[in-house]
Amino acid sequence: PAPERVVIGQREEDLASVAVDFTDNPLLMVFGDAKTGKTTLFRHLIRTIRENSRPDQVAFTVIDRRLQLVDEPIFPDNEYTPNI
Repeated sequence: PAPERVVIGQREEDLASVAVDFTDNPLLMVFGDAKTGKTTLFRHLIRTIRENSRPDQVAFTVIDRRLQLVDEPIFPDNEYTPNI
């Protein structure tokens, strides 16, 4: 897949893929109750984009109040920036 388009699920009606296309809008905010898969979604997005991109092609800004993504390397040579 192109790094701009990431499949994030499947429609119930017809089982078609649902994707986020970052070409249309490079920003994504995810809201939800506890234990609804927000961190899992972000891990999937980060890993998919990382595996299909070079570090000079993308930039991530993740606001992770609970530090659930602290062990998720954005790219191998980057470090996690702690919340301040």
